[in-house]
Amino acid sequence: MTARSNSTFPSLSAPRAVARPFHALSEKKFLHNRPEDDVYKLLIDCYRFRVEDDYKFAGEVEEDCIYAGAPNSYEPFKRFLRKAEQRDGLLPTWWSSEKAKACLEYGKKQKHWSDLGCAIEKHDVTEHYEDNLMPMKLRMLGEQILGTGPGGQSGAAMMQLQMATERGSMLSSNLDISQMVR
Repeated sequence: MTARSNSTFPSLSAPRAVARPFHALSEKKFLHNRPEDDVYKLLIDCYRFRVEDDYKFAGEVEEDCIYAGAPNSYEPFKRFLRKAEQRDGLLPTWWSSEKAKACLEYGKKQKHWSDLGCAIEKHDVTEHYEDNLMPMKLRMLGEQILGTGPGGQSGAAMMQLQMATERGSMLSSNLDISQMVR
């Protein structure tokens, strides 16, 4: 498994497109009103980051993914997409089985940021998207798709905290407590 540097790979075409991203996540609209390529990137990165989290926090590895020595994570990503498709309203209205195939093909581009043959870590996500909260956004999107957060944890309290911050009813800081949650 190899990590992918992001220095030559663009992030989202419109990274600030969602004014209140945690509200959009809560309303299952985070992937809506975005260009197709951005939705593909977000789904792929959500999956790749969840695999990293599951490995790091719970020691869990799907046997057919790169963390178990497979050359790529195409099959487990297809299962992830099927779960996303089962969540009412989560995917944009234009999503179809053809778009799912296009998303997978997007993840098959080697030497590309969204390469499903490469691992990513939290610092990669933060740096690539130039957003300290993007790892949390991807985790919460993953929780909506899979039903639980990394390690079986719930992100509901953090979602409420972030939404309060977006409303301006709470001050927040970006503390990294990941080392305390092992």
